[in-house]
Amino acid sequence: MKHYEIVILFHPNQSERVAEMLARYTTQITDQYQGTVHRVQDLERKKLHYTIKSARTSKAHFAVMNVSCSGACIDSLKSNFKFNDAIIRYLIILRSEAITQNNVPLLEKDEKGMLSKADRAMMSESFTAEDIYLNIAFLREFVLETGRIIPCRAAGIAVKQQRQLSRAIKWARFLALMPYCDRHS
Repeated sequence: MKHYEIVILFHPNQSERVAEMLARYTTQITDQYQGTVHRVQDLERKKLHYTIKSARTSKAHFAVMNVSCSGACIDSLKSNFKFNDAIIRYLIILRSEAITQNNVPLLEKDEKGMLSKADRAMMSESFTAEDIYLNIAFLREFVLETGRIIPCRAAGIAVKQQRQLSRAIKWARFLALMPYCDRHS
């Protein structure tokens, strides 16, 4: 069984049903596919950096699940997410180990975050995109106002870290946690 992290964006009109849907997916993973759910975290309703046109909304309710399950279970979940009108977007990431601790709270669109000492220390050691894609305060340090990713020679990080950072920024942009360009208002 492999470890996965699943980020789900629910439509803001369905915020009161999020706990019910997460419980349904949890029972599907544990009962039907004999998987393990390590963490289910509700990150609450947040304002997005751009409007997701398919849902006609600029807000979403975020949830994160860490699970260990088979490929058939992931295929079944993808199918369920695809045909569920309450889900705007989802992202499934393969992890190397199970994650049980909670994420840091997501920043709002206009909220400015400060880098913590742990974030500053992370810049000097190697990190993976899976560890930082929800840490928006850290990612904003490496993006210009125009939305361009700062190159590694200007940011002062290694090329390997730059690749991981670029991947994390692209995932955060897909989840509408960061803007693609400065034209998003």
